[in-house]
Amino acid sequence: MPTPYAPPGSSNLPQATGTSTHFVSDYSDPDQSEQSYTYVVGRGQSGATTFDPVVLTEVDLPDGQSYRFSYNALGELDKVIYPTGGYQRYQYGAVATLGGATVPYGQGTHGMISRWISPSGGGADEAQWTYSTERGL
Repeated sequence: MPTPYAPPGSSNLPQATGTSTHFVSDYSDPDQSEQSYTYVVGRGQSGATTFDPVVLTEVDLPDGQSYRFSYNALGELDKVIYPTGGYQRYQYGAVATLGGATVPYGQGTHGMISRWISPSGGGADEAQWTYSTERGL
């Protein structure tokens, strides 16, 4: 168990995250004082290792059919393939916050920006929905 009062140089202190991760550790004030540095480390994640979540990839039904799920590099649902062969696929991106957010919490403003549905699974009948945080006048 990590000790919150470990001496400097100890191996159980939080480590900065690498640049290949979705969430990165950073300073929350412009002066970059050590007190404002927020370490982002996932549960059970050591040091600067890449986020590698456990995800559901398939649900097998009693009749032999299945639902299949795929995910992008950030662990977000990328595509669902239905027992009928139809599918839904998703695209994610940055979305605006309500009232603003300081570093590193603004990184959490990631959400679905587009969705495609193909009832046949062939793609020729694909319909797209787009989502935004813009308000119409």
